[in-house]
Amino acid sequence: MKQRVTLRQARAAKDWTQAQLAEASGVPAPHISQIESGTIKQPEISTMRKLAEALELTAILSVGGLVFEEKN
Repeated sequence: MKQRVTLRQARAAKDWTQAQLAEASGVPAPHISQIESGTIKQPEISTMRKLAEALELTAILSVGGLVFEEKN
């Protein structure tokens, strides 16, 4: 099984700020902040896709919220 990481962990692994991820993904930084803090637990599929593409990972919506893992 591949290791799953949170959005914050995936962003930190790239050494990106929320602003840098926002620019790379097209998702506004305040929205990224809300996902990371858990205010938004189930982001839109289009948002998940944008974040995953920018991070070069696969997005998975689990019971605990949004997580990411390496692509196949």
